[in-house]
Amino acid sequence: MSADRIDIVQQFVDLASHEDTLAAFDFSVQSAAGAAVSGLCRVSKPRGRVGGLAYLSLVFVADAADDAARAAVDVALGELESPQVRTALPMVQDVVTLPAMTEGGESYVRQVDLLFQAHVDPGTPFVRDRLLPTLQRHVALTVGEVIWWGEAEAPAGTAPQSESLLDWLRSNVWKRGPAE
Repeated sequence: MSADRIDIVQQFVDLASHEDTLAAFDFSVQSAAGAAVSGLCRVSKPRGRVGGLAYLSLVFVADAADDAARAAVDVALGELESPQVRTALPMVQDVVTLPAMTEGGESYVRQVDLLFQAHVDPGTPFVRDRLLPTLQRHVALTVGEVIWWGEAEAPAGTAPQSESLLDWLRSNVWKRGPAE
């Protein structure tokens, strides 16, 4: 392994350490072939405002083993910039979609940042009352179980038992912290 090689997982962990996780939820997207592509979305906001900037980071991680699965997730996430979403979330000034990353070709990672007007607090009430209903109504993805940070642990055995990047993130990166 080259010393110049970028460790995508380590960069992801480092980025997550500068943000407060508000929630995470399972999601699924239908591919053109009709197969469901499943994943997990982490919703977080920075610790403190940087230069008055308020934003939410949505990091989508999916088990996408082929180009059709990755394309299905890309199409769904592209809808975050649609007129319907803009109308439903007028307090969002801009949507910044970062390029997708893959790890080993089977996992898909894409970050989408929602930038807010200065007076908006993009906290848990916004996520619960505005963002999640908008995703369910206007984006071609199905929102599954939502885990709110600071609430009781989810029942044991709810995550599939496999060694995918998605499962590793669930158990190691996005685990609940001591602030509960």
